[in-house]
Amino acid sequence: MFAVPQLDAIGFDRDSELLLVLSRDGRGVIDCATGEKIARKSGTQHDAKPTHLLQAKGIGPLEHTDIVIAGRKGGGLPRATHDGWSLELVTLEWPTQEVLLVPPGSALFVCHEDEDARFVRIESDPEIHACGFSYSGDSLVIAAGDDLTIYHRG
Repeated sequence: MFAVPQLDAIGFDRDSELLLVLSRDGRGVIDCATGEKIARKSGTQHDAKPTHLLQAKGIGPLEHTDIVIAGRKGGGLPRATHDGWSLELVTLEWPTQEVLLVPPGSALFVCHEDEDARFVRIESDPEIHACGFSYSGDSLVIAAGDDLTIYHRG
């Protein structure tokens, strides 16, 4: 887990496990496979795209890449993997949202009468700004409040 004060948005590179993190203080890149912070650029950047367009200019190893982002102003990350894992974001007791990880072959809202829905609750927070998988499906991130949680399988 990373503390990111004033976390605004996140977005994955399509070809790697690199995650672009945007906050009001700047931008950073985290390698979700290793948990290593790769790059950091402080302050408001003139080359940054307005975040309401749901894209941001990468920095460091993503310098020449436009990244699709999700966060406080909308957007979305992939909610399913190629091998069948999926995420559901539900509100059972407002304002708290629950992030549920649903295994392959199961569906949260469609189950037979004689079986229970299968899922794992992985986050519960009233300020979930974004959650989703990397494009490979190997990393899962949750941006909630000023915290960024990263899961990786490999």
